[in-house]
Amino acid sequence: MSALKSSRLFIRTALTLLSAILMYSCGNSTTPIEIVTDIPEVLEYLEYLRSEATAADLKVRFIEDPDRQVALGGILPDIIISSDIAHSEFSSFLHPIPLFRLEGPGKSIDDGFVLSDLYAGAYRPFLRENAISLVPLAFDLPILYLSESYAEILSGSSSIKYRELMGLSLENNRRSGDNFSEMGFSSLRNLRFMELLIRDFSGSRERIPEPREMESALEMVDGLLAEYEQTPSAQIYFNEVFAYAPDHADMSEGRLYAVMSTLHERSRAANSQISDFPYIWLSSDDGIEVLGPGVYAAVLRGSRRKRAATELIRLMLSSRIQAGYISLNRGTDPSLFLGRLSTNRLVNERIIPEINPGLTFPDESSLMFPQSPDPLWEEIRRDVLIPWLGEQFDNDETSIEILYRNIETYYKLNGGYN
Repeated sequence: MSALKSSRLFIRTALTLLSAILMYSCGNSTTPIEIVTDIPEVLEYLEYLRSEATAADLKVRFIEDPDRQVALGGILPDIIISSDIAHSEFSSFLHPIPLFRLEGPGKSIDDGFVLSDLYAGAYRPFLRENAISLVPLAFDLPILYLSESYAEILSGSSSIKYRELMGLSLENNRRSGDNFSEMGFSSLRNLRFMELLIRDFSGSRERIPEPREMESALEMVDGLLAEYEQTPSAQIYFNEVFAYAPDHADMSEGRLYAVMSTLHERSRAANSQISDFPYIWLSSDDGIEVLGPGVYAAVLRGSRRKRAATELIRLMLSSRIQAGYISLNRGTDPSLFLGRLSTNRLVNERIIPEINPGLTFPDESSLMFPQSPDPLWEEIRRDVLIPWLGEQFDNDETSIEILYRNIETYYKLNGGYN
């Protein structure tokens, strides 16, 4: 068995054990609130919440593809917490929570939460007729790691726009013949940057653009790369030569001055030397793109404890409860909520910066939250779009027609709940 398989087996075993502990320790009532999730950090948070709120009687299970299991009738919990439930195909399984149950103080639990604590842009796509079907808990943002010299140049800035970054990089690009030997920033090193450019140029943010939109966006990307002398072939050579050197090593050696990542990835890289580098937010001209996968919670239509399940979701959203949970991780870099930012503004503006000195949170008006995504959007982005972009800029034999055939095939093989 490979080390990777052994690691995955260990993680699954640990998560199953934690699920069992939660089920055993919370099973004192004959009618506990049943929760399913496929997000490891949620298990940890629910265990903390249970210890802080004795009124919460929970039965929690960690399972893969909980949305599919719910849709096919394999399970019938009260609450589902996942990244894969924010699309229209799953909406018929969700209970619309009346807004009045979230707008005022909680009656059964003193949670100190009201709906106005949340970013309106985060939950607005899920409002229907004075009810909300899906409640976002956490989200991710793109970041840019900075070398010492870039940190000095950008001192006092909390974000940088795509064109500003490429313009700054232009001054530090060094060539050896036709290829780069040093780069201020390589736009192809992390293809999520290409994805952000395509989103920006096409205006399509939670779905693959239509073929004509994609063709137009790619032409604009090509023009931008040419404008800032980010020749794909020279970049590919640079990235292949240093493919086995981690980003922090290339930055330390002065071969690279900036690297794109996300805040969630940074939380997972706490033991890596990349976390030694400062970072700022990465932004388009319109604002900072909120990235998936987010974390969403919902009460299911088939729940037999809808009122109690709603109160529990209120508790999960409480800044008081989240503050206590985040404080447990004080000393890690960064200390976040579920490895991300909270949808509760109070947590981001007051609690996370207090625990993470120097972390400046972007202004709410600069955040661009997603609408309801297409089904399988995150999977298609990861498994189809990103690999295709790699081939596209590597001058392989590919085309937009191939991309859309691959997408159609992916939907046929993985789409729907039949």
